[in-house]
Amino acid sequence: MTLEEIARLAGVSRSTVSRVINDDPNVNDTTRERVWQVVKANDFHPNTAARALAGRRSRVIGLVIPQALNAIFADPYFPLLIQGSAAACDERGYYLMLSLVLRQAD
Repeated sequence: MTLEEIARLAGVSRSTVSRVINDDPNVNDTTRERVWQVVKANDFHPNTAARALAGRRSRVIGLVIPQALNAIFADPYFPLLIQGSAAACDERGYYLMLSLVLRQAD
């Protein structure tokens, strides 16, 4: 389901649907309710990737760990680092992308 389809079903423009979803105060209450009814009835969820492209922000933070694979799993530091980073990102509405840059063990 797209914003255009929601707009067509609610009898409003695509930009009105966008304003309702983004909680713009300049939308009539009756219109807002009609749009939300269509959104809920169709189990619509905004596309995260599309929103990131439109807003030019991905809300993704990359964590690069340049260690040998055996060190990542053997050293208790790395799971704690990853867990703490993921929790901090989640609390702030960000996503964590983990990249293991594998190199030979020393």
